[in-house]
Amino acid sequence: MNKLSMTALALLLAGAAHAKTFSHPTNGYTLSYPDAWSAQANFAGTDLTIAVPSAAGAPSQISVVTQALPDGMNLAAYAAATAESLPRMLQRFTLTSDKTLKVNGVLARDFVFGGHRNGRAMYGHVLLIVKGSVGYTVSYLGAAPKDAAAKKAIDAVLASFKTTR
Repeated sequence: MNKLSMTALALLLAGAAHAKTFSHPTNGYTLSYPDAWSAQANFAGTDLTIAVPSAAGAPSQISVVTQALPDGMNLAAYAAATAESLPRMLQRFTLTSDKTLKVNGVLARDFVFGGHRNGRAMYGHVLLIVKGSVGYTVSYLGAAPKDAAAKKAIDAVLASFKTTR
């Protein structure tokens, strides 16, 4: 287990008494999340949607979407297409971080951003992974985390993503 996955698991377990792991054998991945959070598979075009507790009842969720990519599409092209579409999601969009990193040994692109939707401030964190001809989008969109511990819990769930094939 690499340092990022060990840290993610420690943070995840520190924030909750127990953790659940969702496995998707067809699309080839696992993702761990706090036991107190609720998850629903195959919801509204996603493989998985996890409801994340947030301040003032603002809708906040982590989702995983997998998609077949066109022949030859790599992580850079997948990230460029995503970066182009992100500003259309929110008004007053601001990209605060764009970096390449490894998640459980796999190269990923990491975007952190903010903006507004329906007059409400929103926060987003997206991890993009390409493995073979499959693109994985693991994302959080919702209210800004209420404190550092809440942000660490969200980041730990995203970092727990692991491809299994």
